Amino acid sequence: MPRTSASNFSFQEPPASLACCDWELIEKNPAQGITPFPERKRERVPTDAELRQLGGWLRQVELDGTELQGCVRAAKLMFFTAMRKGEVLALQWASIDLLNGSARLTDAKAGRRTVPLGTATIEVLKLSLQEGPYVCHGTNAHEPLSEATFRGFWDRMRLATGILDLSAHDLRRGALTRAAIMGLTAFAIRDLAGHRTLAMANRYVQRAGNALRPIADVVSERMAASLLSAT
Repeated sequence: MPRTSASNFSFQEPPASLACCDWELIEKNPAQGITPFPERKRERVPTDAELRQLGGWLRQVELDGTELQGCVRAAKLMFFTAMRKGEVLALQWASIDLLNGSARLTDAKAGRRTVPLGTATIEVLKLSLQEGPYVCHGTNAHEPLSEATFRGFWDRMRLATGILDLSAHDLRRGALTRAAIMGLTAFAIRDLAGHRTLAMANRYVQRAGNALRPIADVVSERMAASLLSAT
């Protein structure tokens, strides 16, 4: 049987095609002629009102201790830094430089990068107990917070706030969209988000243009009113 190395494996090629053509496990591709279901690009951006709801719930569970502090801290870091969920869960104290306000990610999705930390993020980290090597941990301070633990926390937060369709990645999308609205260029957003290319960063800039449409309407109406009132 022909062997296919991991380096030659294409994730874009349907598994059925691999089993038929490369691995010769079956004689005919059963998926041949079937049109793949079109994948929708998710464009969910949390509103300011939703962020206030989530923030209120986080404050409550942090005070009453009904949720793990590591989960609350992870959610806050995703809110404030636009880091990916995996980057936050794997973040270690050794990578944090509070004096210069930065976090060094050695194994990020797009390679090694440095994440700037704002004042709110630094405050969260200063108030956090360093009980182990990981910034966000579960019941075991020497192990990172697991995906399963954080997923359960996230589901409870969505249920409690009624924002059932919100994903963790939507926080990152919301932060980067707001950065574009504030005027950051695609180059700055690319570096902030840790993207490899400008393609994804440009999407946030384009989305910001749509968000600014109501402001453009107000400006144009006022300008038109002034022109029409001229004698």
